[in-house]
Amino acid sequence: MSKYFTRSGLLIFAALLILQTFNNCSGQQITVAIRVPADSSQPVEISGRFTKPAGRNFAITRSYAGISRLAERVSDLILEDANGKAVAYKQLIPGEYLADKEIASWRYKMTLMPRKESVLAAHTSWLNGDSGLLVLDDLLPIVPSNSENVVADLSLELPTGWKSSSDLHITSDIERLAIFVAKDPHIVRVPISGVGLTLMTKGEWKFSGDDLQRSVAEIYNEYRRVFAGPPARSVTISLMHFPTSQPAGVWEADTRGSNVIIVSSDTAFSTQSVQRLHEQLRHEMFHLWLPNAVNLSGHYDWFYEGFALYESLKIGVALNRIRFDDYLDTLSRAYTFDSAMGPRPSLIEASANRSAGGDADLMRGG
Repeated sequence: MSKYFTRSGLLIFAALLILQTFNNCSGQQITVAIRVPADSSQPVEISGRFTKPAGRNFAITRSYAGISRLAERVSDLILEDANGKAVAYKQLIPGEYLADKEIASWRYKMTLMPRKESVLAAHTSWLNGDSGLLVLDDLLPIVPSNSENVVADLSLELPTGWKSSSDLHITSDIERLAIFVAKDPHIVRVPISGVGLTLMTKGEWKFSGDDLQRSVAEIYNEYRRVFAGPPARSVTISLMHFPTSQPAGVWEADTRGSNVIIVSSDTAFSTQSVQRLHEQLRHEMFHLWLPNAVNLSGHYDWFYEGFALYESLKIGVALNRIRFDDYLDTLSRAYTFDSAMGPRPSLIEASANRSAGGDADLMRGG
């Protein structure tokens, strides 16, 4: 549970306490360097070292939320022992390797050319001519550890003029970090008491910078009132266009730790653009509090995705962004869609669909 919640805020999560597990094991520590090339058609270079014995197995994430073939992007893998000498290995399947000796360090390249599927853009790593998303969960190897806590000393080398949404030094829970990188992005700090809130955007939008800052401030303050406290000391919200052509009004998003990532196409008109922006922010900023500020062990997406849809609609009404009739109509359509889906999946199956646009399905968990 985040230590930044007040006593009254903790009451909101009382029902979730039985789901929590705390693990104080020290876990694995790694040192990692990521180099992003100036030419996005060239692969990213990734190297690292384990600070504890890591065994002979080496693995790269193969799939995420139904997104497959991620490990096939890897090339030029070199594994080394504690003396820096190359270790022979064999590939069992793409992304899984067995070395002849214990592995101490490693380096490889990964091609991050964007794929066409829109769902990939907010949840996996990609790189185009002037921007990209680096998701550490699929960039870095799966770290062998007896603990869920992996601490990494990260360094990031970017081309001249590029900026990142995160200052990389020491970070824990590396699977919860996604980094937006871009050439000459627009970066601004939103003046909100008690939190360092940074916005990083790239490209032209039909909404203005003032629209964005105003929306972020009012949504953040409303959720902070509801939860009786901030989710973290600092929050970063990144907004970018899709790396490949997509229809107007399409968007994907992910919130990892205190990093909100929104990948979107714009709408046809400015008024629609502002409304869609507010909808995106209401949903994703909810996740800064639930589940990301709660120490849950396991997959409870069936609960918090449906809750996010419900609460974002309530906040929309409270902030006079949507009408109460719109709130009821959206819930009614979600229920109708859910009822027409045929056999109901299990809650575990519903959780696996979180990143596949399954909000209506996930409301079953309520």
